[in-house]
Amino acid sequence: MKSSILAFLGFASAAFAHGIVTDICIDGHFYDLYDPAKTPNIHPKPEIPGWTVPGPVPVTNVESAAIACNDGSKNGTIYATAYAGAEVTFFWTKWPVNHQGPVMTYLAGVSSEDPTELDFFKIDHSGLYPDGTWATDKLSANNNSYSVHIPKDLLAGHYVLRHEILALQEANVTAGAQFYPVCINLEISGYGAAVPTDTVKFPGAYKPDDSDILIDIYHPHPITSYKVPGPLHTWRDQSHTPP
Repeated sequence: MKSSILAFLGFASAAFAHGIVTDICIDGHFYDLYDPAKTPNIHPKPEIPGWTVPGPVPVTNVESAAIACNDGSKNGTIYATAYAGAEVTFFWTKWPVNHQGPVMTYLAGVSSEDPTELDFFKIDHSGLYPDGTWATDKLSANNNSYSVHIPKDLLAGHYVLRHEILALQEANVTAGAQFYPVCINLEISGYGAAVPTDTVKFPGAYKPDDSDILIDIYHPHPITSYKVPGPLHTWRDQSHTPP
């Protein structure tokens, strides 16, 4: 009986482990984010830039408000700081190797505390590589981390940084695709003047029957090409900002 209980607890712990970005690093400076297993138990309440997440439960309804920053997500209490052009590394909890799919990152200028009202522009995405591996495979191999760069010519100001993994292992049925979004408050400094106009809203950017969301990546054989959801091109590509 004891071994059965321990096995169950181990399974539950593993299940709860994936799907959370625990911290970020911006040009060598680390920030803790909201960890639903730890942060609520810390007193006094820590000041963090990460928006709350309910746990490692995926968002499957792309037409719900949860697709913006996660289900019931609440604003972070401070802003992480970054210079335009900075490297931002996201550190995920251990990602299951069978949860394959793309990784996407967006920014939105802060105009409201309601993330569904923000205008997001995509700054990075990776999907299926020519060798048949996925962005999540690269993330797992890189110690469950993923790095992006803030566009160098972006106008300084307050932004919401939205980062997500899309797991496609069950995407062959409607609402089977699993999104794991996280939002982070970011204050960007610099001398850029660019204001992106190719923006999307969440919900709105994705549709349940999009061919890159409702898809069988395994049958009748593993797919060899894939279009990452959302805008076809990242704003970084359009503005010719070096990676």
